[in-house]
Amino acid sequence: PSWWTVLPSPREGPARTREATGGCACGRCRFAAAVFPGEAQHCYCNLCRRLSGAAAMTWIPASNDHFRWTKREGLRLERTTSHGQRHVCTSCGSVMTIVYDSQPDCTWPVAGILDDCSCENQ
Repeated sequence: PSWWTVLPSPREGPARTREATGGCACGRCRFAAAVFPGEAQHCYCNLCRRLSGAAAMTWIPASNDHFRWTKREGLRLERTTSHGQRHVCTSCGSVMTIVYDSQPDCTWPVAGILDDCSCENQ
């Protein structure tokens, strides 16, 4: 599908990114990133529904230049599909990101693991 190759495009004008922080349910894995909140992707494939226990997972793109893990205890990158890998916490099982093979320079955190106030007032 064409959405596998879509990357956030640079624009002139005010910054479109928001500083965000987030992490897994047990707190052993944490990240900080400049995300593109207006470019969220909602996935309702069978795997996303089963991994989240919800009707869909929402992913927000972040350039790897502006994404860093601040805590990595238990962090593992696992191949979960033929076209991508997910960062998961081996302690609590939280799915935290997806990295598509076609976009190795972009990490997509799951919107549900963002700290509630990390994107406010920016």
